[in-house]
Amino acid sequence: MYREIEEKCTRCKNVLKRQCTICEFCGHVSGFFEVPQKISEEWCFAHSWNRAVKYCVHCTRPICRHCIEREGMSLVSLRPTTACRSCVAKINKLEDAYFTKNRVPNCCSMHATETATASCVVCKTLLCKPCNRYLRQAPFFLKKGPFCLSCFHERIT
Repeated sequence: MYREIEEKCTRCKNVLKRQCTICEFCGHVSGFFEVPQKISEEWCFAHSWNRAVKYCVHCTRPICRHCIEREGMSLVSLRPTTACRSCVAKINKLEDAYFTKNRVPNCCSMHATETATASCVVCKTLLCKPCNRYLRQAPFFLKKGPFCLSCFHERIT
């Protein structure tokens, strides 16, 4: 899952690193590495005395049962999405820092120097005037919003 073109995070709009599934600025998970379903004769990266049972979909390292922090299923690829403790801790730390920064009163979440004039009606993200997005819907083309860019794109696609 290497990025051939410059791709931006859907949450914070920062450029994503080429070989990374986690945004280094806000902790948003942008995808998963495709990892083998069956593990060969490998040992856990954190516990060298334990046999690995799966691979982490974020860092692709082999992990044992004790290192599995989160297990799920991708609705897109229908493959398991097992994450290790260190990747989940990294995601949580980045998200906590990002959302703490965005809780600064009257500051736009995208432009830290701009005063917020509104908040997204869906996710409550603080927005400055240029960040406000509105929808016009029939029958009377009433203006709905404001929406942040992520929530706006979810509604128009």
